[in-house]
Amino acid sequence: MNKQTRLQLNHFFPETLGITSIEETDNQLTIQMKSLTKTSQCPKCYEVCHTHHNAYVRKAQDLPILGKTVFLEITLPTLMTDLIQLVMLKPSQRTILIF
Repeated sequence: MNKQTRLQLNHFFPETLGITSIEETDNQLTIQMKSLTKTSQCPKCYEVCHTHHNAYVRKAQDLPILGKTVFLEITLPTLMTDLIQLVMLKPSQRTILIF
């Protein structure tokens, strides 16, 4: 009897990453993941960022699973603070701020 067992890979990664696809060859696994995080903290001003500006992919080699080389492709968002968004606008698009 040939019974296949599915390996639950979600248990190996943080809850903030979701697996979007897995590509498998004879000697390699490529696991594509996406960040599930909706906010982050600006490293310069420490403001909480909510606005999704862009995305980028990080690629890394992980430890082998079942004798196969594992590569991770993680799509991460670039989040922006309101202040950064304001600075990126053309001067004609900016509103006057009164403090």
